Formats: sequence, C-alpha cells, structure tokens
Amino acid sequence: MNYFITGGTGFIGTHLSSLLHEVHPETKIYNLDIVEPGTPLPTVKNYKPALRKGEEHAATFIYCDVRQPIELEKVDITPDDVIFNFAAVHRTPGHPDPAYFETNIRGAENVCAFAERHGIRKIVFTSSIAPYGAAEELKEETTLPMPNTPYGISKLVAEKIHQTWQAGGEGRQLTIVRPGVVFGRGENGNFTRLYWGIRGINLCTRDARIPSRPVSM
Repeated sequence: MNYFITGGTGFIGTHLSSLLHEVHPETKIYNLDIVEPGTPLPTVKNYKPALRKGEEHAATFIYCDVRQPIELEKVDITPDDVIFNFAAVHRTPGHPDPAYFETNIRGAENVCAFAERHGIRKIVFTSSIAPYGAAEELKEETTLPMPNTPYGISKLVAEKIHQTWQAGGEGRQLTIVRPGVVFGRGENGNFTRLYWGIRGINLCTRDARIPSRPVSM
C-alpha cells in the first residue's frame, strides 16, 4: 500500500508524512512536489521550508508538477492506495490571479485523473475556509459558499472536481477538509505573524521598547 502526498514538502504534508511513517511504518509514502524537502525558495517571499537541510523526511521525494498529467514510473500503484492532495498556490494576496487557477484547478483535474487511471478509491483533499468568503458570521459545513477571492474561487471549483470524481465510480471515498488557521512547528504563516505581533505589542506595553524581531502583519 502507498500513500501519495501532493504538495508533500509543505507544512501539512511534512507533518502528515511523519505521522503516517510513525503509525504505518510498513507502508510507502511518496512526496509529490516541485520543491525538494529542505530547499528554500528565494522566488517566494518569506518562504521557509518545514524541514531544514539534514533533517530526515519520512517520504520518498518524486518531482511532480500537478499542473501537468501525473505519471509515476517504477511505482507499484494499487487501488488500495490513498492520495492526499495538498498541492496548491495559497498565499493571498501574493500571486497573479491565473496562478491560483492553474495550480489549484488544473491540479485537482490531474490528481483525479491519476486516481481514475489507476483505480485508486480514496482521496483526501485539503480545501480552505476561503470558499466561504470573508465575513464575521460563524461558518458551518452547511454555510453557503460565497468566495470573493481568486484563491477561494479556485478552491471551491477544485472541491467540485473531486466530488465529480467520487460520483464517477462505485466505492470511491472522498474527504474534503476546509481548515481555517493551521499552525505548528515550521508553519511560518498567519499564526506565527499573529504570535509575534501580539508579543511585540506586549513588549512595547510592558517595557516601552520596540521588539528586536521584525513584525509583519
């Protein structure tokens, strides 16, 4: 049995790889990504890899651009394998509008086509809270999606692509997750900026000093 994690070099993928390796040490885990673990990306502002050079990654890395049809050579693929689709352009704002659609929508199409071609019956897709749109009201699973950003729109369309795949065959299982803020070691995102922002305010209030660490809100 194999676990395929698209976008596996990212924050969620790195932690999932470690968990799967711990719980199912006998299985093979493949990280399908365009970025090798531990590699910084100077072209992406403030990017920091979840793993540093020299740290062990639990998955086998295979270069894979989900914007292109997915072909894996020398991998014994079975219907019992599981796909975790985490590959996405997600920092918003920060990318031209077409980038969200090229990766998030085309990627969903190619991941589902890969599953279809090999008879894989289980996909876990990480969407986002963004399809709900920006609002102050409490969001529930029954809340009507009203995305108002290219990212949110692309994620909602990607959900529909996965749902179409599920409906196209008997016994297919699909899990869609719409996380809000995801945080932990190596996250380097919204929660980290919020933490340092609050800490900076506390330092200024208590000591009347400017925090030594830059704060980016």
